[in-house]
Amino acid sequence: MEKTQEDIIIKHIEIVTNNIVETTRLNNSYSSWKNTAKGLNFIKTDKPNFYLGVNMWLNITQNQLLGTENNEILNLLKCEFSWINNILEIKQLIN
Repeated sequence: MEKTQEDIIIKHIEIVTNNIVETTRLNNSYSSWKNTAKGLNFIKTDKPNFYLGVNMWLNITQNQLLGTENNEILNLLKCEFSWINNILEIKQLIN
């Protein structure tokens, strides 16, 4: 079965959330955030709501966890954290 764009985005989200939890040792309040990929997988055929959810996840991840949505800064961060590439890929896919 061929992967859809939505499947690819979900995989990127899984990679980012797992690495954020591993890298930053966030507290348990972030654990529910790890379920984002599961929830998005459940609604991936409902494109408007799926992309609304992806955009919400992206905004929270960039602004609250990373402190930036600036691609230039994110490109600098990817040298330290390879999973930043996954965020940049998501941004490219949804634009």
